Amino acid sequence: MKRILLSLLLLFSFTAYYSQLIGYTLSTATVAYAANASPTQIFGVNADTDVGSSLPIGFTFYYGCKPYTTFEATCNGVMFLGTSGAASNDFNNLSTSTDRPAIAPLWDDLETSNAANNGQVNYQLTGTSPNRILTVEWKSMRWNYNGANNPAIHFQVKLYETTNRIEFKYSQGGGALVSASASIGLGGTLSGDFYSLNNAGGAPTASKVTETTTIATKPANNQVYRWDPIQCSGAPTAGTAAASPTVGCSGFTSLLSLTGVTNACGLTYQWIQSATSGGVYSTIPGATSSTYAASVSSTTFYKCVVSCGASSATSTAVQTTTGSIGTAATLPYSSGAVTTCVAGDNITDLNTTNICGISEYYTGEERVYRFTPSATGQITITHGTGNYYDTGLTLYDGCPTTSTAVCVESSQYYASGTRTVCTTLTSG
Repeated sequence: MKRILLSLLLLFSFTAYYSQLIGYTLSTATVAYAANASPTQIFGVNADTDVGSSLPIGFTFYYGCKPYTTFEATCNGVMFLGTSGAASNDFNNLSTSTDRPAIAPLWDDLETSNAANNGQVNYQLTGTSPNRILTVEWKSMRWNYNGANNPAIHFQVKLYETTNRIEFKYSQGGGALVSASASIGLGGTLSGDFYSLNNAGGAPTASKVTETTTIATKPANNQVYRWDPIQCSGAPTAGTAAASPTVGCSGFTSLLSLTGVTNACGLTYQWIQSATSGGVYSTIPGATSSTYAASVSSTTFYKCVVSCGASSATSTAVQTTTGSIGTAATLPYSSGAVTTCVAGDNITDLNTTNICGISEYYTGEERVYRFTPSATGQITITHGTGNYYDTGLTLYDGCPTTSTAVCVESSQYYASGTRTVCTTLTSG
C-alpha cells in the first residue's frame, strides 16, 4: 500500500566558497641584469607552444602561504607551481586560467628565437641553504611568435628561499614587437585571485580587481618588479564566520569559511563548535585551515580562532541546523486526519512509466498531493506512518502516470515508522 506526501518543510541553501588569497606588496628597483651562467635548458630554439615537465625548485618555496617544491615553465612567459601536465597557455589569463597558481613575468604568445641568437628557456639554482635562489630565464624571446628572429626581450623570475620573495627582471633586445599583448603579475590557486600590473613602466600599480592583458611596451633595461609576501604581525582580525549551506538534512556537509579575516602568511586557524551560541566551545580535531567541511547532525554553532604567534582573535559565530527555517503555508503540507479505505489503486506499476523505488509499492491504495515549489532550495518531506507497515513515500516531478514524470526521491520500508526524503527542488 502507499501513502504520499503528508508534510513539507522548505529549507533554503546558499553557496559561497573562500580560501586563503595571495597577499603581496609590490616594489620596483633597478638592478643590473645577469643571464644564467651555467643553466639547465628547458626549451631550445624556435620553441612556440611548449610546456616543460615538472621540475624541482630546489627548496621549499611558500607561495600564498602554501609550500611548493616543483614548477613547470612554458615558452609563453608564465610558470606554474606544483602543477603536472599544464597546457602551453598561449593566451594570457591571470584571473581564470585553468592552470594555477601562476607566476607571469611576461605572459603572451611568445617564441624562443633561432640558433644564431641562442633562444631558450632555462633555469639555475644558486646559493646555499637557507638562502638559495631559483632563476628561471626566458632568453632571446620573440614577442609575439610572429616577430623577427632578432630577439625582442630577455627576462627572468627569481624565487628566494626563506624570504619567499619573487622578482621579475628584464633586459631589452633589439627586435621589434609584433602584436604584443601581455599580462604581468601573479595568479593565486583560486580562480579570480590575482595581481596584475597596469603597465610595464618604472612605477606600475598592481590590481587585484582588473587584469591588464594588453601590455605592449618593453620594461626598461635592468627593471625589477619585486613581490614580497605579507606576513602577519600583532593581533589578527578574525572576521565573520560563514557556512554554506546553513540548513539541511541530518548529516549534511556545510563548508565553513571566514570573511573579513586578515590576509597574511604566518596565521594559524582552529575551528571550534558548540551546541548553543553562548555555550562552551570545543576544539574540532583537524579543523586547522581557513575553511573546513563540517558534518552537521544537529544544531551547531561554529567559530574560528585565528592566531599570529602569541596573539589571537576569535571570529563571530555562525549557526547551522537540521531544523526547518519556515513552512510554506500555501502548500498542502499537512493533510490532517484522512483515510485511504476504499480509495482505490489508481497509480499502478502498469500505468506508471518511471517506477520510483520498489514496484511492489504500486499495488495498493494511495493518496496523492500536488504542489509547485515557490522557491529554489532544499526540501524535507516527512510522512509519520504510525503503526502502519509497508507504507512508501515517493516524490515525482510531474504526474506519475505521464511519460514525462521523473522520479526524484523515494522512502520505502517493510516496517512501520517515519518515511522521509530530502532533496533540492527548483522554483516553479
